[in-house]
Amino acid sequence: MPNLGQGALGQKSKQSGGTSSRRKNGTSKSHTARKLARPYGGRPCCWLLRRAQCGGVSRASGRRVPAPKGTRRKATAVAKSRSRQLDGGDGPREGVLGRGRGVVKVSLTLPKYVIAKTGKRGVSFYWNPPVYWKKQAATQNRPYPFDAQKLGVGLGQAALDAAAEAHNTRFAEWRLGAVSNSAHKYAAHGSVEWLFESYLASTTFQRRVSQRSRPDYVGVFKSITEFPTKSGGRFGQLPVASITPAAAEKIYASVIDRSGYRTGEKVVMYSKTAWRLMQPHFPHIFRQDVPNPWVGVQLVKRVIKAKQAVDRETVYTFAWAAVASGKPEAAAAAVICFEWLQRPENVVSGYLRWTDYKPGISIRIEHHKTGEMVEHPLSDRDVLFYPEAEEILALVPKRATPVVMGDGKTEPYKPTRFAQIIRKIADDAGLPKSFSLDACRHGGMTELEEAGLTDGQGRALSAHRSRAYERYAKRSQKRMLGATHARHRHRASGQT
Repeated sequence: MPNLGQGALGQKSKQSGGTSSRRKNGTSKSHTARKLARPYGGRPCCWLLRRAQCGGVSRASGRRVPAPKGTRRKATAVAKSRSRQLDGGDGPREGVLGRGRGVVKVSLTLPKYVIAKTGKRGVSFYWNPPVYWKKQAATQNRPYPFDAQKLGVGLGQAALDAAAEAHNTRFAEWRLGAVSNSAHKYAAHGSVEWLFESYLASTTFQRRVSQRSRPDYVGVFKSITEFPTKSGGRFGQLPVASITPAAAEKIYASVIDRSGYRTGEKVVMYSKTAWRLMQPHFPHIFRQDVPNPWVGVQLVKRVIKAKQAVDRETVYTFAWAAVASGKPEAAAAAVICFEWLQRPENVVSGYLRWTDYKPGISIRIEHHKTGEMVEHPLSDRDVLFYPEAEEILALVPKRATPVVMGDGKTEPYKPTRFAQIIRKIADDAGLPKSFSLDACRHGGMTELEEAGLTDGQGRALSAHRSRAYERYAKRSQKRMLGATHARHRHRASGQT
């Protein structure tokens, strides 16, 4: 509960000799004539402020004047600690308790559907949806995915409004029919799953994470929130402020045992990012000693397997097999990934359009991950750089603007369906199990390295912004032999 000061708005302090409003002889005793101990010499103002804050000023008869319309939804929060008057001297002295006590009261405007309850820890606030709409949903046979949720204890006005706003917004959407999925969860404010929901719905997440990677974040966050706790609940129900580095370590250890090292790395990386980016927006729900418990998680060192790659011969063996089986789109996808290094998800999603392709002149490749557009030349004077690839593209029917389209449809293939087609054609052609569109792209980058291109030239073709391009360089026998020859020539030149 916020401590908004002590004494200034306190209740009437019990002063000796001042409990009666009239003297024993019947004469009235004015407020200004009362003798008060310092520092409460201004008690009449405090008394009037306290009474005004409680909703109205009393008449002489003792009846309460109703508060103005629009100000009746008030919750008076009482501070735990009580103010004490300091005794003696010309002013207050620290550490010296004196006579008289006061109770701090603070008025908060309760948002819609919010109730307040006083307990041992202070004033707790709950979002409590009306029962009327639950009955209406049952009458209309509609799912009602709402339950009362605890918003927090001792929240200030700003924090209380922010906590209730998310629930009220979703409830309003449900009333309008926009939300009807009964499986949709509405997490309690300040919980781990609430933090993940807030991050996924934020504009920061939309700008930071591409459309292709967002389902992966959702799946990882779901696996974290469903992790069981010793009390029989779920990890997602725990308050964010209760998560310690030890708890984060346990989650990581459990995930790598159950799903492998890579998934464990994603859990730590995604959670660390969510904590770091959401903390400036909701500082009151995070721990003060260790704001981000995922920073202290030590990842297990492991050897990362090299990415699979296929050579030119394998790619075109697959391409002509796909053409023979009536799937020229699959042939075009493999060739595009190998020759022009476009990412498979961009090829399948239709990022390469017929308007980007000028036969014999150039082809423009969009890399959605980096936002780069690379225009590859297809010829120079009388030299065609990719004659076989263009021959494959000429066999692809132009059903719509994207080059790779669903068979007989006007929409691109679903990624899983297209992967099944690729796998079947590769198996029928007797190609290795490692063949995939990813392997085609990696093979194309390996060919760049084997051709002796510099790092800058390779990145110019692949549209890599960083040194990530180096990860695709394969230790092929051809590269090893060329490097050995260069080393031998260097050694021989030094001996002469």
